Amino acid sequence: MTLGEALTEVYDTTDQQNDLDPTTAAGRARVLGALTRAAAIVSTWKFPDGYRLRFRSLEARTFIVTPWLTGIVQAHVPGSRTVELDAGAAAHDLQGWSLDVSGAGFKSLVVAQAGAVVTIADVPDAATVLVFQDYTLSRAQVSFGTGVDEAVASPRPVEILGVYNVATKATLERGYGLERFRDTMADRGDPSVWVKFGHGFVLDLAPDEAKTYMVDYFHYPVMGVADDDDLCALPEAFHEAVVQWARYWAFDRGGDVLASHEALSKLEKDLRCLRTEDDIGSDYADGRIDAQTAR
Repeated sequence: MTLGEALTEVYDTTDQQNDLDPTTAAGRARVLGALTRAAAIVSTWKFPDGYRLRFRSLEARTFIVTPWLTGIVQAHVPGSRTVELDAGAAAHDLQGWSLDVSGAGFKSLVVAQAGAVVTIADVPDAATVLVFQDYTLSRAQVSFGTGVDEAVASPRPVEILGVYNVATKATLERGYGLERFRDTMADRGDPSVWVKFGHGFVLDLAPDEAKTYMVDYFHYPVMGVADDDDLCALPEAFHEAVVQWARYWAFDRGGDVLASHEALSKLEKDLRCLRTEDDIGSDYADGRIDAQTAR
C-alpha cells in the first residue's frame, strides 16, 4: 500500500471529516500524523500472552563513541562542592558525569551545573587541592539524539538488543534495574554490564577513556514521504493494520464510539491472524518480552 492510498482510505472510510481531507495541507498533516503513530503502535504491539511484535525490517546497527572531556580546573575553594572548569565545559550538559582529578586523587559525580561551574556529590577534604589540576569527564549514560554529547542513530532506537565493545570484541551483559549502579556511577573502568534507560542505556561504570561500542537495536518504522512511496517500512501485510488504527483514531476524534470500537476490535483480530501466518514468519524477529521490557 502506498502512502497516498492510505491517506485516501482513512479519509474516505471515516465519514470524510472535513479537516481530514488529504488534498489540503492541514488535513494531510493530521492523517499522516495518525498513520505515523499507528505504525509505531503496530510495530510494538503487545499481545495478551506477553509477546510483542518485532520485525526484522526494523533492526539496525550503529557505532557510538562514549563522551570524554579533558581540561584544567580553573577555580575551587578547598572544602567546597563547587568546581569551576574550563569555559568550554559550559557547552555540555554535565549532570551525571564522572569528574576525575587524578593528580589530586579525587573523583566525584557531577550533580548540578551552571555554565562552566559544576556542583559535585562529594566534598573534598580541606587538604585536597583541585585548582589548576588536569581533569577528565566521562559519562556512564549513552543517549541517542541530536545533542552535543548524544549518540547518533537514525532512526532512533526503541529497544536495545545488544552492546559490544569494538576494541575488545566483548559482548556486554544486559542487566536490569538502575539501582545496582547507584554506587558506581562516578567510578571509572571498562564497563561490562548495561541497563536499558529511555532511548539509550546506562553502563555499570563510566568508561576510563573514550570507548567505541557497536549497538544493535529495533527502531520505529520510517514513513513514506511522497504519495507513491510505500506507506512505511513494515511488511506489506501489516499496512492495512496501520490504516485500521488510523481509522479507529478518526472515528474516536469524531465522537463515533461504536465505529471506533469496531475498528479497534477488527485491528486486534487482524493482528492475531497475521501473527500466525507462516508465509510472513520470516518477517518476525524474536518477540518475547524480557523482564526489562515488561516493566
